[in-house]
Amino acid sequence: MPSGEILTVCCPRRLQISDLPVFYPVLVEAADRPEPVRLEASEIERADAAALQLLTSFVQTRREQGRSIEWHAPSAELVESAELLGLKEPLGLCESDPCSDPTSEKQS
Repeated sequence: MPSGEILTVCCPRRLQISDLPVFYPVLVEAADRPEPVRLEASEIERADAAALQLLTSFVQTRREQGRSIEWHAPSAELVESAELLGLKEPLGLCESDPCSDPTSEKQS
């Protein structure tokens, strides 16, 4: 693969435990690839806890390996689900939409 190329992984519309048997192998293959990975997430309509935990593991694995990962147009549904589960920051979704500092909201 030529230098500078990015591997794009398209996330399914439904990112739920019932859909993981198809999506999991895609992430496993992408996890060890040397080129940067872009997660295309604009079409996600639903995301459950199991799927978000899998994505969190994928993101953390890439980071631990020193390999690049980025989100492309994460859907509002994805961001909202991640925020409800406290996974917005671990998923790296704060990079496109800065996470607020909870301590700054409490200060008057």
